[in-house]
Amino acid sequence: MILTLLFWENQKEGGDHRYSKDRFSHPDQPMTELERFQLTPDLSICRVLNGLWQVSGGHGPIDPDRAISAMFDYQEAGFSTWDLADHYGPAEDLIGEFRLEWEDQKGSAALNELQCFTKWFPTSGKMTRELVENNIN
Repeated sequence: MILTLLFWENQKEGGDHRYSKDRFSHPDQPMTELERFQLTPDLSICRVLNGLWQVSGGHGPIDPDRAISAMFDYQEAGFSTWDLADHYGPAEDLIGEFRLEWEDQKGSAALNELQCFTKWFPTSGKMTRELVENNIN
């Protein structure tokens, strides 16, 4: 939540959107490796997620170029786990563009550093395999 608020406030106010480990550290306790949480034996995530709910609307305009630049800063500072959903407005489009630019600048192996989790919220009604597959592909 803290990261999403910082992200939104800086987008909204036109503030400095460059972040680094120093920016997130307390002067008396510098940030080293970010803490991770082991969800399953083969999956650990950053304990602080980058939530993209604020791009869903109602929070002011989002400049996609500045947003993607800020996403680079978060990722490079070690905040590598991204939370998005189909109903978060352009969140999935932003993460898609971010992934393309990350790969272009860092190489395809660097995509393994990104963890992007999304959610799909279907409308009420009969749920069929075809409906699900058509909506998540």
